Amino acid sequence: MVHLFNDHMASTRDAIYETIHEKRKGPTELLANGARRREQSTFVAGKAADCQGPVLIVSDFNTPIESSIFPEVWGGYTDAFTTAEWGWGYTFFGGKTTVRIDHVLAGKGWDCSACRVGPFVGSPHRPVIADLVWTGR
Repeated sequence: MVHLFNDHMASTRDAIYETIHEKRKGPTELLANGARRREQSTFVAGKAADCQGPVLIVSDFNTPIESSIFPEVWGGYTDAFTTAEWGWGYTFFGGKTTVRIDHVLAGKGWDCSACRVGPFVGSPHRPVIADLVWTGR
C-alpha cells in the first residue's frame, strides 16, 4: 500500500495583492499566510509520519523550495525535482510570476530516476512528472 497525500496549501495570491495595493495590510497578510502554510504543512507531515510503508506527497504547496518551511517541515522527504533534475523547474506561470511551488516529495525507500515539469495543460500550474521506484522494504 502506498500512502499518497495530495494537498493544496494556502495561496499567497491575496497577500501579494495586498502588498501591492494596500501597503499597510500587505506585510501582515504575508506573515499570516506563511504561518497558515507552515501550519498546514506541519499537519500533513504529522499525518504522513503516522503511516507505515511508502509515502508520497504531491501538492501545490504554494511555497518555493527556498522557503524555511521545506527544511524545517519536509526535511525528511526527498524533493523529486531537486534530486533528479536541474534548472528553475517553474511550475506556476501567472501574470508576471514564474515560480516552482508544486512539488513531488518522496518518503524513505523511494528512488527518483527522473523528474520534469510538463507542458501547459490549461492551468497556470504545470504538472510535475516524477519517475519513482520503490526500493524499500
